[in-house]
Amino acid sequence: MNRQGGFSLLEVLVAFVIMGLSLGALYQSVVGSVRNMAVSEQYTHAILLGRSLLMLHDHVPPEGFSDQGRTGDNYHWRLQTYPVPDTREGQEGDREDFLALEVTVEWPAGPRTRSVELRTVVPVGGGR
Repeated sequence: MNRQGGFSLLEVLVAFVIMGLSLGALYQSVVGSVRNMAVSEQYTHAILLGRSLLMLHDHVPPEGFSDQGRTGDNYHWRLQTYPVPDTREGQEGDREDFLALEVTVEWPAGPRTRSVELRTVVPVGGGR
């Protein structure tokens, strides 16, 4: 009997199944990477917006303040102050020379809303 070399039909089918599964896994990982990159870009944009809002207020009025707004690309921000507890030894109550300044940035991301919060402490009085 003369036997020819080559692949049988079963071997070719197994090779195609393995290749199909590999390509499917590769496709899912690429799609997941692109999605994660988009989310990362949104968080970066929100953090930069929040930091720029905090940097605009190097001093705050003694009574504090609250403000909010929306950007053209659908990011909503809230800026507010609140008292800072006095943690110095022997002191009780809140500090009067500083206020905490907090910015919250929210944006729609599909069916849910994502957000970041940034906080700092700023001196009272003076400035703008």
